[in-house]
Amino acid sequence: MNPCNSNIYQTKTKMGGIKIKTHQMKNYISPICIIVPALCLFCMGTLSFQATNVTGATPITGNFTRAGKPVSLILKTPKMNSTETGCDGGCLTQIEFSDPTIPVITVKDCIGGELANLGDLNGDGLDEIGLLPGWFAGCWHNYRVYTFKHKQWQLAVPPFPTHCNEFETAGVKLIVKDAAKPGHVLVTYSMFENGNIVFKTKSEPVE
Repeated sequence: MNPCNSNIYQTKTKMGGIKIKTHQMKNYISPICIIVPALCLFCMGTLSFQATNVTGATPITGNFTRAGKPVSLILKTPKMNSTETGCDGGCLTQIEFSDPTIPVITVKDCIGGELANLGDLNGDGLDEIGLLPGWFAGCWHNYRVYTFKHKQWQLAVPPFPTHCNEFETAGVKLIVKDAAKPGHVLVTYSMFENGNIVFKTKSEPVE
């Protein structure tokens, strides 16, 4: 697929028993590729995302707000417009919970994504939530990690850049506890250097 010549279409399929919705690009000329063709290097990889845990899919469970009280969570994706090139009413995705008393997490500029239970990263006995946000095109996305504190959701670490190559590379650990620094996590992020996409790891304090 040529990332500089694409248009949006949508398919539905299954992966591991979970229904997924895929938006991909076909027959659309990107203005960036017209103005600066070299910038298409940043489009390396498939211009698509998979929105897992959409309506009807298997939810992810964990002790996200109270130890010993597992709940399930699921993504509620925005309604697409008739041409599938934008959202009706804003591109807001929500993470909802099986317990209606738990506050919903609203993510701006997001049309789906992939959720994960990251386990207890900060030692408070609760699981953290990971979200790889989805967008209409591109392989670069800022990974988000949420933790529940003081009866509200907050980011456990600042969002960090990832490329889809990172998720397709065996052995890459996105975020884990830093055994050498209590209260820290090791974050593996993606960078574009010297014409290549590389992965780097840094230690970050975790909320």
